[in-house]
Amino acid sequence: MRCRSQAEMDQLVAAAGFEKIRMLIDNGSISRLEGQWAVNHSMNAEIIPSSLQGLLMERIDRLPARARQVLRVAAVIGRRFTTEGLKASLPQEYNASLQQQLGYLQSSNVIRPVKAGNETEYVFQNTLGQEAAYLSLLHQDRKLLHLQVGEALEKLHTANIAQHAAALAHHFSQADSTQKARRYFLLAGDLAFHKYALPEAIQHFTRALEMCQASPAAEIRSDIEHIFTHLGRAYELSNFYQEAVQTYIHVENLAKESGCLELLLSAQVEHARLISTPTPVFD
Repeated sequence: MRCRSQAEMDQLVAAAGFEKIRMLIDNGSISRLEGQWAVNHSMNAEIIPSSLQGLLMERIDRLPARARQVLRVAAVIGRRFTTEGLKASLPQEYNASLQQQLGYLQSSNVIRPVKAGNETEYVFQNTLGQEAAYLSLLHQDRKLLHLQVGEALEKLHTANIAQHAAALAHHFSQADSTQKARRYFLLAGDLAFHKYALPEAIQHFTRALEMCQASPAAEIRSDIEHIFTHLGRAYELSNFYQEAVQTYIHVENLAKESGCLELLLSAQVEHARLISTPTPVFD
């Protein structure tokens, strides 16, 4: 469960009231009559969902089919997305009406435009809106859309692929495309490591090492060596020496299981180097 700030909680509470009112207007339970709001006496309290998540789900279900699909693809891309990214991720038949669908979602107060340099981006009004759109997809549909989005982003950002490596790694890992996920987690880890963003590097290299489990170690030995040496070094530079040792031991075990002697020797060398170097843990 993700913790939310007080400001975000206040926004969600306000949104809950707004969503209930909008739902009642949309389904005809209340209407504006001669300048005043009137309640339909046949309104049944049971039609009001108890949670904001339920309200948002109902609202998504009531959207026109094309607007609903645009919203769902946007939710897969992330909280913030561009028209360019959407267009590349959607079937071509959506291109002609995409601006119309985005305008409809804006008028429905689901998304809003934000300026990003010379380009207009869009952002979900709140995180629950994105979560509701994402969760309205079946698991297999989510996997397929993550794959489509990942492949679309690859084509869009060939000139600066490293800057988008973390997003690509996320999409391909969610699509169970482990080979591409490993490649981009490794790339994202390298980028963070060279910026000395060690917590971020540790996170990406850890995920990259997880992705290695899907392939025989001997076939991807160079990748594993690169990942575990950089992961171990990031731990060491962060003074997490025990975690570094556990990384080296993990790779030693992986090498033994796969019978990859070169990888085993490489992991043992790194392990021996660390425990023979004076540190607050190993003296």
